[in-house]
Amino acid sequence: MFTIKFYTDNGRCIIRAAESFTILRDEMTGEVEITLHQRDGDAESIFVSADQKRVEGWPPAFQWAYIENAMGKTVERIHLKPVEAA
Repeated sequence: MFTIKFYTDNGRCIIRAAESFTILRDEMTGEVEITLHQRDGDAESIFVSADQKRVEGWPPAFQWAYIENAMGKTVERIHLKPVEAA
């Protein structure tokens, strides 16, 4: 069992539990898709993205994610800061 905590820079937070997870990273954009898998076969995808515009869209996007194992130890930390305007 894993606990995944998602955060935005503006303070929004959600916490999810999952039996397992898959992390897909896009090397071009830096975006990360985390798919949470449940024992009953359900799955939910949440994005960690540097694109602030996606925070208001769907699916949910966050700038930080911490994944903890059943003992509360962080096993993965994902942090993307918004891309600064040129």
